[in-house]
Amino acid sequence: MTDPDLIRTNRLGFCYGDHPALHEISLHFREGGFYGILGPNGSGKTTLVNLLCGVLRPSYGSVVWGGRELNRCKRAEIARSFAVVPQDNPVNFPFTVQEIVMMGRKPHLGRLSRLREEDLEIVFDCMRQCGVLEFAEKPVTSLSGGERQRVILARALAQTPQVLFLDEATSNLDICYKLELLNLINQMKRERGLTVIAVMHDLNLAGIFCDYFMYLNDGRVFCEGPAERVFNEEVIREVFKVRVEIKQDSATRRFCLNLLPDPR
Repeated sequence: MTDPDLIRTNRLGFCYGDHPALHEISLHFREGGFYGILGPNGSGKTTLVNLLCGVLRPSYGSVVWGGRELNRCKRAEIARSFAVVPQDNPVNFPFTVQEIVMMGRKPHLGRLSRLREEDLEIVFDCMRQCGVLEFAEKPVTSLSGGERQRVILARALAQTPQVLFLDEATSNLDICYKLELLNLINQMKRERGLTVIAVMHDLNLAGIFCDYFMYLNDGRVFCEGPAERVFNEEVIREVFKVRVEIKQDSATRRFCLNLLPDPR
């Protein structure tokens, strides 16, 4: 029987030395969803993403991808299917922007193969979509932090991944670029069946783009579910210890959040 889940975790746990970071995490990710992983600082969000994409190996439990345990899959196969955009990705060598984005095609090439015409078309298309084509010949070290982050996103999209992991990937961008790039990712989700798993701190952006939410607190799943069920005032008050008002747009069905002052 075919596994309906693209990725799932079975009682997943992880420890940094003697310090437990995640406990008994069992989650399901379906193809084509936009998943938001939310929670306060130190709740285990980045650790979870690193386990889901194979950067870390579980201390116990498992991550299953396409019906197979992830730690039994070849690294090259994972690299062709998973792309990660972290919050900070310092590049200390003066590669050009085009060279950085071209690196996204490496998992699809043979060991000594050169980029083909179709690879270059993907590279230039991703640079254009992410607004960095005009910087193609510039050293990436000469760009601002926000511009570099758009280059890293272009590299990730050039991998043509099945799953795109965003670990607070737009935090260094101006609001116009945050919206532009998240709209682009959302469009690719719809058109290509891309699955997006995103750690997000901006609750308003999460309410606009995410279909499904997973809240972590103290290394455990506090709750999970579709936006209509769990993106609400009560859950956010319990997880983040803040009072909010949430409204749903009647046309888009997306959510807008307003912080409320402490009544004391």
